[in-house]
Amino acid sequence: DLRIMALGDSITWGALSTTGNGWRGPLQKLLLQNGGTAGTTVDFIGSLTHGNMADSDTEGHSGAFLADILPHVHPAIEARPNIVTIHAGTNDMDKNRDVWTAIKRLEAIVRAVATGAPDATIFLARIIPANDKAMQPRSDVYNNQITTLSKTLSREGLKIFLVDMSDLLTWHDLSDRKHPNDRGYAKMAQKWNGAIVEASRQGLLTAP
Repeated sequence: DLRIMALGDSITWGALSTTGNGWRGPLQKLLLQNGGTAGTTVDFIGSLTHGNMADSDTEGHSGAFLADILPHVHPAIEARPNIVTIHAGTNDMDKNRDVWTAIKRLEAIVRAVATGAPDATIFLARIIPANDKAMQPRSDVYNNQITTLSKTLSREGLKIFLVDMSDLLTWHDLSDRKHPNDRGYAKMAQKWNGAIVEASRQGLLTAP
């Protein structure tokens, strides 16, 4: 069984998707139909709801910076997810919000998740590209830092699975400078699904 907490900002919430489901709707379908997780149950958890899917729970906070996301971790983690997806930091990169220390704020989020749900597998994303010449160089640096952070935390024994979305989308897959359209969200769902199926194959998932 999969109990998934989708943690992040408006891209996790599903902004500018026609259904409001973002990538959560197509991911749920993929997990129920495909790969090593076929036949399992998929339960999204979170303090918010968004979209027209029956199980629309999410911990995606529209407009949130990394510092805004951290306080939401502890209350949400009490629902005991066994999967936590994290795609966060886009707004910090967009608004140039202390970008050189952004990775420390992301690390605080990841450590809070690992402390609150030590059995959960954390799927940590390198963030999607932006159609913005000022923002993208900041995202490139941040994504390289995410790779290093993932390796560091893995060596410490945290259950981290890096999901590289940094070159996943083109501008055709975006609704605006930074939010996916439905096609972009579908690509994100496929990437999350592949990572979750691979983690399951490797025996890295623990029952909730």
